[in-house]
Amino acid sequence: MSRSDLTDSTDPLARIEELLADEALSNLDSSESAELRAANQKINPFHDVVSALTPAIAKPIAMPADLAARIERSAKQHIRVPIQAIESKAVERSSMRIGQWAGWLVAAAACALLAFNTFWQTSPTAARQQLLSNSTAVKLDFAGVADKGAGGDVVWSDAQQEGYMRLTNLPVNDPNAWQYQLWIFDANGNAAHPVDGGVFDVTAAGEVIVKIDPKIKVGKATMFAVTREKPGGTVVSDRAHIAVLAKPA
Repeated sequence: MSRSDLTDSTDPLARIEELLADEALSNLDSSESAELRAANQKINPFHDVVSALTPAIAKPIAMPADLAARIERSAKQHIRVPIQAIESKAVERSSMRIGQWAGWLVAAAACALLAFNTFWQTSPTAARQQLLSNSTAVKLDFAGVADKGAGGDVVWSDAQQEGYMRLTNLPVNDPNAWQYQLWIFDANGNAAHPVDGGVFDVTAAGEVIVKIDPKIKVGKATMFAVTREKPGGTVVSDRAHIAVLAKPA
């Protein structure tokens, strides 16, 4: 194709392609460069504007300092942590868990010890031992009456109105059939109507400690008797079956 003016060309696009090829090979003279610019202007009226703006658009724009700082902070949160740091964190968390478990174990042990001490201090066994050290308390031994192999002792304080029975080898009872009942004979009262000291059960063979539960105040206890009664006990016992009896020698 001859290099004629674009307006005379029967194939303008082919002419433009030819000029662009020559431009790429740096074979354009001044007239051909002008011809190419004219062709571009006809095809794209904004070519000159875009060409003028291209250097400005291509020029790097400085990023604001505050935006750069925010991007840096955000990047640090998303950058993958080295494996050493991960292992260090894992060890740290494991140590924290062990420390937490140790703390819980210490706290649990302290609670268990406190509960045990509380139980021991309020248990009949501990309370009986404490009452034994009281100068107002008296101790009398039980002897088997109807239940010959039974025994034990009773610790009682008139001043404290408190007492405990330690009974050994009393037969286990069925609460639905019968129960044990304690009677406290008061020197200031009527021997025919001793004070009801409470109803109780023996659930296992061996030794049992029972807290005395007097229904009225005892002036001066002189004797203690344990009888078998109907479930729930009775107001007046016929003393048909006295299991054990404790009285001064």
